[in-house]
Amino acid sequence: MEPLLNIQTVPISMKFHVENAKLELEQPRATLDITRDRKGLTIESEPIRVKLDTFNARSSAGMKSVRTAIEEAADRGQRLGYEAIGRIAEDGNFLMDIHLKSNTVGALAAKNMDLTLDTMIGFIPSEGPDISWTGPDLQMKYEMDKLTFDWRVNGPNITFVPGNIEVEILERPKVVIEYVGDPIYVPASAAPNFESEA
Repeated sequence: MEPLLNIQTVPISMKFHVENAKLELEQPRATLDITRDRKGLTIESEPIRVKLDTFNARSSAGMKSVRTAIEEAADRGQRLGYEAIGRIAEDGNFLMDIHLKSNTVGALAAKNMDLTLDTMIGFIPSEGPDISWTGPDLQMKYEMDKLTFDWRVNGPNITFVPGNIEVEILERPKVVIEYVGDPIYVPASAAPNFESEA
């Protein structure tokens, strides 16, 4: 007798999509900045300087500044005032002398008469000017230009890309049961191939 059932098992069907992990390396470009500091040649020159001081020479010639003339006139006026006071006192004492035999007025006039003549030429200076000088000076300085290099190098950028696994189910597992025998009729006389044994 043959088996009436045909049993089949269908296994699962899967498809795998795999992406490996990887490292992505990005190397940025280096940059360079150049700075130039210009120096060059510098020349500093100082010409000769002559210092001419004529204050004493002008003062000896009678050419004085306003301040000096005022100070000298004030000193002279004060001195002449003291001298006049002394002379008036002396003349008063002279006139008070009762034992004086000579003509008092004539003697007093002769005493006060000043016959001194000043023949010196006053506008010729008696002292020369004060002359001094400083010599010339020349300074030369040369400096080379300066170059500054500034490198900017950034490190590499490393990016990690993780792996990926995808599972695609193409067919699910199953069990297929198939009846392969003839149909069973109840009652049996209804079967198309039924033969009676009687």
